Amino acid sequence: MNKKFVSVTAFALLALLLMVAPVSADAIVTREEVEVSIDEIFSANCPDSDIEDIHVQGTYTIKTTSVLDGNGKYHFNSHWNWKGFTGTGITSGEAYIVTQIFSNSYHESMEESGLYNNTLIFNFHLVGKGSGDNIQVKGVNHVTVNANGEQTIDKATFRIVCK
Repeated sequence: MNKKFVSVTAFALLALLLMVAPVSADAIVTREEVEVSIDEIFSANCPDSDIEDIHVQGTYTIKTTSVLDGNGKYHFNSHWNWKGFTGTGITSGEAYIVTQIFSNSYHESMEESGLYNNTLIFNFHLVGKGSGDNIQVKGVNHVTVNANGEQTIDKATFRIVCK
């Protein structure tokens, strides 16, 4: 593929995105990217399994977008991307591949009403390279508070699966 075609295609896609999703002139948009390092011991506590503790280390990137729109509503989205993470079994020395997807969506009225919605979704996987078990941690948490400040929804699911 030639460079001119790629440049024209990229420009056309950008122009299309700007037309499809305009941002209000009154909106304040903030984008941030942060890197965070982790060096921790993970304990799975799986029933019917004697999975060992796993030393997990690596760096993840958090990308956030915050919008204060012209109607006084605050919107926040974040995505956490784990790359290059490793895990090592504390007792066995078994190597693990670590993957994770984490996203958060938060919307709040900036009025005194206190109305907001927050949804948090995450998937965390420790995959044994050899004979070690695989571990999946999955969760969703959703909270809604109405304009009267009353919590109307608080739903959380959390599951650890060991294979």
